[in-house]
Amino acid sequence: MNTESDAPHTPSWLPTTGIGIRKAGVLFDALRVDGDTGRNLADLLVTLTGGDPGPILTQSNGRRPVYFLIPVGSAAYRIWPPGFTRLTSGPRRATYIPVPALDGAWPLAWRCAPTAEDRFVHALLLHRAAGLYQASCEISSQTTAHASAAGSISGKWPTPSSSVSPTSSPA
Repeated sequence: MNTESDAPHTPSWLPTTGIGIRKAGVLFDALRVDGDTGRNLADLLVTLTGGDPGPILTQSNGRRPVYFLIPVGSAAYRIWPPGFTRLTSGPRRATYIPVPALDGAWPLAWRCAPTAEDRFVHALLLHRAAGLYQASCEISSQTTAHASAAGSISGKWPTPSSSVSPTSSPA
């Protein structure tokens, strides 16, 4: 029985062990989003795509960046939300992206591993998901601000006496 055909295809650009460095703009570009924003966005993409958004890398040290590997040139001509860093190469500029082996290599790990040679995160879907995520954060912060102003978050509800200033009574 041939088990090699049953195994998922491993892209040739993945190192067999450790971490390799790949030049952006040759096989893929990337978008980097640091911290919880990147992790939450990766979770949203996983949900939107039924678990297969394309290759997403996480780093567990420093700013804890998340790298979304996208097709070459697909990050251009779009205005990305604050916090997105385009990792591309061009004239007089080269950018390199760390890529771990399929089983990861600290501090990098695959949140969603690559499944095919040319299968990447769809940049338009990522752009729309970023807008959705940003809008939900704005709504959440506005709701928090309104609730805080009303005193519900601090656990102190305004009382009628607290809205009256302690001034002298009219004579």
